[in-house]
Amino acid sequence: MFHERLKEERKRLLLSQTDFGDSCGVTKQAQIRYEKGIRQPDSEYLENAYKTGVDAIIVQDLGLAK
Repeated sequence: MFHERLKEERKRLLLSQTDFGDSCGVTKQAQIRYEKGIRQPDSEYLENAYKTGVDAIIVQDLGLAK
């Protein structure tokens, strides 16, 4: 599922939820919700995740999971 892959990518980048969320323009609470699958990220978040270093294929998969 997309939320599991998102969490794996954050950990691969060695970023905390706070730091990753800041890089993607959201709060720690929003990041937690994305990683639990409670909410789905918008396109701005996905663009920022890519700029932060998340694999492009995963960003594409996350965008398609909506």
